[in-house]
Amino acid sequence: MGKLLHRHNEFIVIEEEHSRGVVLINAKGIYRNHGHLKKLSTAIMMIDLIERKIIPKSDYLRGTAFRVSLDDNYKVKVQRKIDKDKSKQKFININKGVVKK
Repeated sequence: MGKLLHRHNEFIVIEEEHSRGVVLINAKGIYRNHGHLKKLSTAIMMIDLIERKIIPKSDYLRGTAFRVSLDDNYKVKVQRKIDKDKSKQKFININKGVVKK
């Protein structure tokens, strides 16, 4: 087990032993209620977003928020945003690489 870096309500942030990163754990949940992040500041930001019920803008952080949170209403909101972004049409620039003379 790594070193405890931060504790806030039911959330615990520990340092990973074999890599450069942190693990955000929901202590009230089971084993699957954790997420791996690169920096302590990101973990603290995720705790704030989850407590305030704000959906993160990053795809990876949305997945982490979905795993760490225990609130079903918040999980439904996050899943809806993930599904909405999957069905979004991607932009492809067809003129990329064309040089005008």
